[in-house]
Amino acid sequence: MPFPNWLSKDTHGAFVVDADKAYPVILSAMGASVGNPDQYQLECAYQCAKLKIQDLITGTADDPRPANPLVIVVDCTNKIMWKHSSHAVGKGKTAATEGGEARQVYANIKHLF
Repeated sequence: MPFPNWLSKDTHGAFVVDADKAYPVILSAMGASVGNPDQYQLECAYQCAKLKIQDLITGTADDPRPANPLVIVVDCTNKIMWKHSSHAVGKGKTAATEGGEARQVYANIKHLF
């Protein structure tokens, strides 16, 4: 199955997200500042990438579940750019994850990336 240009599989079967490619696309789809996102927006971008991978592979030969875990790794060359602590908190990472807001963000933008 073809993956977006920001997603690949490594030799061990892990899905590798290239944050340098994925996050700008996702942040733009969210309407967030690509050049200066806050921690909430970065966490939403991360969660959206994970949810997109699940959507892409569910029911395909690429899906390792349920026999094996789904492993997702984020890689990038610009680690400072995507490091949460390099950015303002915004609503915070917790709102995106425990508050479930990232799932709603994904539902609104999944067709855009």
